[in-house]
Amino acid sequence: MKRKTIPILKMEKNRVRRNYTGGALLNRYAGLEEIDDEKPEEWLCSTVEASNPGLPEIPMEGLSWSIIEGEKYLFKEILESNPEYYLGAGEYKPLTFLAKWLDSSIRLHMQAHPTRDFSRKYLGCDYGKFEAYYVLKIRDNVKQPYIRLGFQNRDISKDMWTEIVKNQDIAKMDLCFDKIPIKEGDVIYIPGGMPHAIGEGIFMLEMMEPSDLVVRCEFEREGIIVPEKARFMGRGLEFCMDIFDYTYKPKELVQKEYFLKPLIIEENSDYRIEELVPPEIAGCFETKRITISGAAEIPIGSRYGAVLGTKGTGKISSGDVQYRIKPLDDFFIASSAESMKIKPDGIMMEVCLIQPVNG
Repeated sequence: MKRKTIPILKMEKNRVRRNYTGGALLNRYAGLEEIDDEKPEEWLCSTVEASNPGLPEIPMEGLSWSIIEGEKYLFKEILESNPEYYLGAGEYKPLTFLAKWLDSSIRLHMQAHPTRDFSRKYLGCDYGKFEAYYVLKIRDNVKQPYIRLGFQNRDISKDMWTEIVKNQDIAKMDLCFDKIPIKEGDVIYIPGGMPHAIGEGIFMLEMMEPSDLVVRCEFEREGIIVPEKARFMGRGLEFCMDIFDYTYKPKELVQKEYFLKPLIIEENSDYRIEELVPPEIAGCFETKRITISGAAEIPIGSRYGAVLGTKGTGKISSGDVQYRIKPLDDFFIASSAESMKIKPDGIMMEVCLIQPVNG
């Protein structure tokens, strides 16, 4: 029997294991015990498989699923079944983005991701891993939330960093980075090559290129050991040292250049649309924040997208398909839908819309 095509798909919950702990808030919204565990992330509208070398294999971990007329289908297979309807193209092409809810209970291990150019030249991949963060909540017990981003050590070099990583000299590693203060509502982007680590107690929407490529240069953090196979993408230390951007990045420069200010691009009596992550920054996607105050019909411009509930509750619909929407819900809107309707239960709700960049 042919699978029905529908303009908007609701994703099933999709928790993923990582080499750090967290997820208490994700558990709360899922109606589970509010504890931190080994699944601190939920992957949204995902066509990307998680890479967890060194851990027991879970087939298709990271891939999203959706239900159509009572039957559960792999999201990627739904798209492949009718790419012109869902993606606006004659043949299947992977999504140009990946998004996650991320809820950290500890500071993450220091890491970096390859740029798109590096991935294409040396890894045979179409994408690197540009990232952007929208900070949604800070845990109450965290009084000075922060991230690490870029080298604040003026004297750092490839040779010096290689020795630090090789010897796991954590004292010297810590001296390379300042704590960059963050707060709820901040939007920050991390180019490929930039060393970084998210601090403890931060809940965010993470938006990125569609890959799981990572170099982890801190092998142990609060008793959690990164398996050897998961450290250098299977390529070795020396190869991965070429991924890093060794440019000196003082704290003031990071705060000026890598913190984004949302820009209002459309506003009326029913909704306001802000550019959260511009296409010229991300390259292959853009993210808009939409604040809805009345029954609104919002155009999507013949581009598919991920619709992510961040604040408030209400209804979301397209064509004759309607769902309830609440925080931490994720939906896929088909290119053929043209628009979506959102009606909040109260005076306001907020969603984020991630879409591919044309061309």
